[in-house]
Amino acid sequence: MNCRLRLSCQVSVWGDRTEDAIRFVAGTGCPAVEIGGPHLMSYEHRLSELQQLLTRYGTAVSGVYEFGHFENWRGRRAIYTHHERLGRLMKQAGIPMAVLGPGIRYNRNRTPEGRQKLLRMITEIAARYEMHGVRAAIHPHWGHCIFDGEDIELVMNEGPTELGLVVDVVHTAEAGLDLYGLLERYGARILGIHVKDYQTIVPPPSGRFQRRTRYSPPGLGEGNIRELKDFLRKIRYEGWVVLEADESGDEPEISISAALKTWRDSCLIGRGEG
Repeated sequence: MNCRLRLSCQVSVWGDRTEDAIRFVAGTGCPAVEIGGPHLMSYEHRLSELQQLLTRYGTAVSGVYEFGHFENWRGRRAIYTHHERLGRLMKQAGIPMAVLGPGIRYNRNRTPEGRQKLLRMITEIAARYEMHGVRAAIHPHWGHCIFDGEDIELVMNEGPTELGLVVDVVHTAEAGLDLYGLLERYGARILGIHVKDYQTIVPPPSGRFQRRTRYSPPGLGEGNIRELKDFLRKIRYEGWVVLEADESGDEPEISISAALKTWRDSCLIGRGEG
């Protein structure tokens, strides 16, 4: 059975221990990492050090996770400047994708004017990455200004056509959405999927803005990791699969090892295969 998928690990849980994270992930045979914006910015004036580090361990960077702050209209100029700076650095580092967490939702009921401002900020930020040859992708997230099906439809239908999408197993479940339906609907625009297992909280909280899921050890929850893997192969998915550390409080090495073991348990794989 062919199990080849592009696999990466998110390393934000290592904090500023970037070299430790890259060394560990490379040692597992996983070929790529997803880093945070602060990780990359810390190398702004010594980028060659990061490039040497990646070369030493044979590791690629699948993407950089950064917050878009799409509802912070008042702060938009500083936000645009930051993303342009980050996009320029990503071009120099040869990193192809910016994964944009939408940022805090300030307004529970979005007005038509608020919609237009949101879309304007997304368009402006995506353009700043595009000018440097970097693809911007929205990462819908619980508690953020882009989260549920209506939010996703808004930005994918009315936002820039080149805008990508990075979905998340847990946050999709939080929003009550069909993950496989999203994968089929948006097809090639889905550039990545964040994978972590979860359990539904029973009975569910009544508040609209309360979490409805909790962490589950990999493979023991409702994320159906094996089923997801089979589905991605079936649709010939070409984006990244990004494994995240769980919320158990374990050291990141333990958490990522468990996630990798669960992901790989359906077949024997070699380096660079998922």
